[in-house]
Amino acid sequence: MLAETARAGLDRTRQMLLAETLDPHTWAARMLLAMAETPSITSTQLLAELKNEELSADETQISRSGRALVERGLAIKTRHGREVSWRTSPRGAAVVRSLQQRMQAQ
Repeated sequence: MLAETARAGLDRTRQMLLAETLDPHTWAARMLLAMAETPSITSTQLLAELKNEELSADETQISRSGRALVERGLAIKTRHGREVSWRTSPRGAAVVRSLQQRMQAQ
């Protein structure tokens, strides 16, 4: 019981640190925000959306940034045949809220 409480506290601390240190202008942050706007967004849709922001996105960048978000526990990747879809995890949703607040304050 004590170990679970300690683990939960560390998870919250890690979540807050990620939210405070994730630069809103990075690929990872932009992907996370797009995932929050469009649940189960596909890699193809992400690529199109990020290109609309006048960024030079390619499939490699989507894959690399997505993998980093999954490793941090902020995103969930699902594969359906050849198509990959992305969504935020509960931790990712909390980071999105923090990112949005930081962006509004700027």
